[in-house]
Amino acid sequence: MTTQTLDQQIALWAAEDAAFAAIDKARTAYFALITEIEAANPDNLYLTDESVDHENSSHHAEGTVDYWNARTYSAADAAGSRAEEYGLDINVLVGRSIY
Repeated sequence: MTTQTLDQQIALWAAEDAAFAAIDKARTAYFALITEIEAANPDNLYLTDESVDHENSSHHAEGTVDYWNARTYSAADAAGSRAEEYGLDINVLVGRSIY
């Protein structure tokens, strides 16, 4: 393997690592939001639904950054709407603006 080829391979690996890190960051943000909503829901009301979030984000390739970002948006939007149905404000429940 030539130095140029090795350098190209290292650059490719670095780009793949960055892509995987971005996906993992988006995935972690989604599950952190779900955990945050559930922790702020002591009455165990129906505020989260991972299956619905999956369906709402299925227009993106599964496992991509866009897919996980869409799931996060879906979770926040749905939790906000569901909380309103109970006469609650999801932003007050979690202590920050998500909806």
